[in-house]
Amino acid sequence: MRIIGGQARGIRLDAGSQEAVRPTTDRIKETLFNILGSVADCVVVDLFAGSGSLGLEALSRGAEKVYFVEQDSRTCRIIKQNLEKVEKSLGENGRAEIMACSYSQAVHRIAATPQIILADPPYAQRCLLATELLENEKIAQWASEDCILALEHTQEFVPPDNTLWTPFRTKDFGLTTFTFWEKNV
Repeated sequence: MRIIGGQARGIRLDAGSQEAVRPTTDRIKETLFNILGSVADCVVVDLFAGSGSLGLEALSRGAEKVYFVEQDSRTCRIIKQNLEKVEKSLGENGRAEIMACSYSQAVHRIAATPQIILADPPYAQRCLLATELLENEKIAQWASEDCILALEHTQEFVPPDNTLWTPFRTKDFGLTTFTFWEKNV
């Protein structure tokens, strides 16, 4: 696993040995960022960050600030190690913050208004957490008016009817699907 674009391109990242951390493949990551377009000068939140691969890719591509939200403290140490590698390459510090908390706690702790939310929920809870994110009024209020939510889920996922977001693009990758959502204004 590595950074595939931007200033830190080519830096190898550690995924750790935890079975729960399943990093997004380079092919999926490349497609994800091609669909998102420029993330330069954006505030990005990487929910369920795992190894931090998606948020680190955004940082390498010029994101103004990236918040890594991960509940597991052992996994946060992996993010910290990977962040140090990327920041060394970029020659900057302070453009990222690692938060050891749940996504619902992060909404209250992050004062910035995200323009991009990257969400790759744990596989075992993927459909449940995807539904929660789409129905959560606090997240919709917190996000900027032009926020994009890139949500990874299984192909079987059926979005709730009362979602606060509108899908504008879906991309399938075998068993994994990314749907891109715009906030309903």
